[in-house]
Amino acid sequence: MEGLFVGHAPESFCEVFAPDGPRTHYRGLAGRPDTLTSEDMAARAALVESILRRQGITFAVYGEKSGTERTWQLDQVPRLIPAAEWDHRERGMAQR
Repeated sequence: MEGLFVGHAPESFCEVFAPDGPRTHYRGLAGRPDTLTSEDMAARAALVESILRRQGITFAVYGEKSGTERTWQLDQVPRLIPAAEWDHRERGMAQR
């Protein structure tokens, strides 16, 4: 694996990688960030920031001089949940 995941060798559980490479449900996504330049990633982060601000998805930080409104931090690489795992969690939430 190149780019974003170079040298990634988790010592504990990793949602994206198993010891032998990307987990099945991440195989289609794991190489995608490597096709983007750092400028592409920065532009996407700026777009997300702009959308969140326009929609008012912010929170207040009291006691900091840098300003009080911040946007939610979102990962640019989404977390994928396999269907079987999601089904298990969904049934648990519905039970509650």
